[in-house]
Amino acid sequence: PLFITIGDAYWTRDNKPKARELYTRVRLADLSVGLNESAALRLAALEDTRQSDGLRFYFMSDANDTVRAQLLGLLGKGNPDSWLVRYLQGRVLVRFNRFQESLDVLTSVGLAGHDSLLEALRLRMIGYDLFHLKRFQDAKIAFWNSLNYLSAEVAVNEVNEWVERCEWMERFGILLFKP
Repeated sequence: PLFITIGDAYWTRDNKPKARELYTRVRLADLSVGLNESAALRLAALEDTRQSDGLRFYFMSDANDTVRAQLLGLLGKGNPDSWLVRYLQGRVLVRFNRFQESLDVLTSVGLAGHDSLLEALRLRMIGYDLFHLKRFQDAKIAFWNSLNYLSAEVAVNEVNEWVERCEWMERFGILLFKP
């Protein structure tokens, strides 16, 4: 896990090859989904020749999510086709509980051709958004589809738990929302 921090230090010093090496080692170690995502996002940012500096600031900053969202907005205006910026925007919007906005952003980009882990996580975030928008059938589909890209036992268990939540809400959730 320290390789992410060390890689960040190398990236800050503009030593991209060494940062890339460390992020790649984290991916290969496959310690956790969170570390894998962190490394995959940084590897993609290193390859983004148009916005690498802005993305580096995003990853290295200890700013709050509001400031980070504003930075992503600026980066998105500079390159509206950037799948990486859109993914990061969707992720921040989920944390803000702005589920419809997150859904709109995350459905506007597909990552299957870039990174299967990030595509699985994008589909899970879409499922999470749909769940909170009370679109339970669509949420189940998004969660199930995520298993096409990440099918480790832990991922299967997490998806099954979300599918069960969706099914429970379909059956009994109406009782929770009655006036």
